[in-house]
Amino acid sequence: MYTVYQWYHPSMAVNPTALLHEFKAREAREHWKDILDLAEAGAVAVVRRNSPVAVIDRQVLDDALAKVHPFNVQVSFGQGEVSTWIEGLPVHGIGASLDESEDDFLDALLDYAEAWVEELHVAPNHRGHAGVVRRVLLCAGDREQLRRTVFPEADSE
Repeated sequence: MYTVYQWYHPSMAVNPTALLHEFKAREAREHWKDILDLAEAGAVAVVRRNSPVAVIDRQVLDDALAKVHPFNVQVSFGQGEVSTWIEGLPVHGIGASLDESEDDFLDALLDYAEAWVEELHVAPNHRGHAGVVRRVLLCAGDREQLRRTVFPEADSE
């Protein structure tokens, strides 16, 4: 039996001050708006079907993942060429300028994330890249969000 908090607050079907909210899959469908409201408020909702799945704010998850899986992008300026890469990750970018190299790197990172989800996640030498791939996927196809996530110092200029 799973715990479902209902009607503790007049505007929500769940208690917004509880730290954790658990829902069966059926109850989650009925309370989806409440689950999203909880995540946006900083709480965690767990939906149980075959295994528990957490619904949390995207930025909260990315901040947590970033502590363990930072995008420590390395840059090398050579003879008419700029290279970007992350040590230990099979992804790199090359271009005539830093912007071109960053664009090439983002393309390669997106390609790698797609390949990782499709097949590489089961390969022993790629399993450790799950956190980086999830950070890419959290950008949900928004290339500018991905750029700000991978190259945060460029965003503050």
